[in-house]
Parts: sequence; C-alpha cells; structure tokens
Amino acid sequence: MPTQPSRSSDCRIWFLAAAIAIGLFSHGLSACSSNGSATDLSNLTISSGTLSPVFSPNTTTYSTLFVGASTITVTPTVADSASYFYVNGTQVANGSSSDAIDVSAGDTTITVDVVSSDMLSSKTYSITARHISQQAYTKASNTGVSDELGHSVALDGDTLVVGAPFEASNGIGVNPSTQNDNNAVESGAVYVFTRSSGVWTQQAYIKASNAEAGDQFGWSVADPAIPGLSRPISKRRTPAAAISLGGVWRSPATRWR
Repeated sequence: MPTQPSRSSDCRIWFLAAAIAIGLFSHGLSACSSNGSATDLSNLTISSGTLSPVFSPNTTTYSTLFVGASTITVTPTVADSASYFYVNGTQVANGSSSDAIDVSAGDTTITVDVVSSDMLSSKTYSITARHISQQAYTKASNTGVSDELGHSVALDGDTLVVGAPFEASNGIGVNPSTQNDNNAVESGAVYVFTRSSGVWTQQAYIKASNAEAGDQFGWSVADPAIPGLSRPISKRRTPAAAISLGGVWRSPATRWR
C-alpha cells in the first residue's frame, strides 16, 4: 500500500509551487514593464533640416523644413539594441542611417516604427519633411544698382509684396511713368507680384503719394489686416509724432491704389 505524504511534506510541496508561481508572475511583470522603454527611441536625427520640436522619447510627431536637398536620411537610436527599426517599412540597424528617401517639393511623411525584441509592443514616430524649392526668380521692372529689392517681403497666398527702400525714382502713386528717373535718391518703392498657374508676374509698382528723397518707402511691408484687401507699408524715416505708415494700399482684384 503506497505511503501517504506527511503534512509537513504537503506544506513543502505547496510552498515550492507558490514560489514558482510568484517567480513566473514577477518575471511576467518585468517583461511587460520593459516593453515601453524597448520601443522608446533615445535619439532621432535627420540629414537635412532640424526636427521641430526638439527630439524627446515621448514625443512621436515631428516636422522639419529644408531647402535644396532632394533626398533625406533618418537615423534612429534606442538603448535596447535588441529592438527592431523600420523606416518607411524598411529595416534599419540601431544607430544607422536609413536609405536615402526621395522628397519632392511640399510635404513628405516619414515613419519610424520601433518593435520590441519579443514582438509584444511597438511604437511609431512620424516626421513631416517640408521641402522648399525655388519656383521663380523675380526682378523689378526698373532694376537699379543698390535698390535693395527684397529688403522686406510679405506673402499672402498668390500675392507677393516686396519692398525696395533704396529705389530712387521720383514717381508718385501706382505705376508712375517716371520709374526710370532716378532723381529722388532712396525715396523707395514697393512691387506687387501675383502668381497664376505657377507663374509670377509683376502687377504693380508703388510709390508713396508724397515721395521724397531719403524716405526709404518700403522699408517694411506687413501682412494684410484683411487678407487680400489691405497691406500697410512703412517708411524708415517718419517723424516721431506721425503714424509710421507710408500708406495702406488696397487691391480690389488686381488694381492697386
């Protein structure tokens, strides 16, 4: 007849089983708690531009603005070297650059997926790469040496307003016929360009109604108070007691006054 285990041996068996169960439970807690850090990047760099906001492991959405480059690479880094990285779906080694990513003018979205080594958790970081490319090269209708076209610029949709405070014609008002008569040194002027079907053309050449030498009209131009309707333009040399506006110009359609 088999011998029945004593009460003391029963207690030892139960204690051993409980210890094993507690150990497994503790191990499970440890594995779950490590998954978060395993999918957090410790650094993220790009080959062109600067990330905005500044990189932080807990921030997953970024943007960047750059000019010129037609490709960009991304380098993700994480403390847990066993984690897996995918940049736009292609695996990348920890701390290594991705393959070159083509970026056309406009916005390109780049994703960085981090997967823990146990495949139980993942995290996605995204970068919106805003690529600016030259669309046009503009010159004033009466270009002169040292006019300083581009000293001030305001852009609103398809309308571009550009100041040239050292322009020297003695004209007055909009599109005067004397724009090539340089007898009012540094009186200043403002040029309005508009875009249609991707092409920029000059629509107006503006002088102050009381233009005088040294006014430097166009020293600054402001975004419109009412989009598309009005746009303040200042002179540099305005009496302290006067309102510092050379004029407020309005454009119903493409007529400037």
